[in-house]
Amino acid sequence: MSIRSNIDAAEFDQKIYVQRKSVSQDIGRVSEIFTTIAQVWARVDARKVDNSRREQDLAGKLVGVSDFVIWVRADVYTRLSISLTDRILWRDRVLDIVDIMNQQLSAGKIAMEVRYGPSNG
Repeated sequence: MSIRSNIDAAEFDQKIYVQRKSVSQDIGRVSEIFTTIAQVWARVDARKVDNSRREQDLAGKLVGVSDFVIWVRADVYTRLSISLTDRILWRDRVLDIVDIMNQQLSAGKIAMEVRYGPSNG
């Protein structure tokens, strides 16, 4: 029996892009770039995170921050080896992965807490 058999495909209705950071060096200058490593279907849920709209103090300025939970199939998570150094692109928003929760691969899906706001990328 496939791990996908536990999952209702209709629940994954949002297209996301998983991006991975790489470092390049050019004539003594080091730069970090993010490259899309996969386009996958996911469920994006802002209601599952407490304080989904709040402000963060950044250099004396209040800046809006939004937290979301993004669910992906467990096989996608393991195949891509998604980690906290990766990021998600969703609806032209860059989302930092702040936590990968309770990795219960037997449930067939993985939850990632992501943040939209300061320090994206």
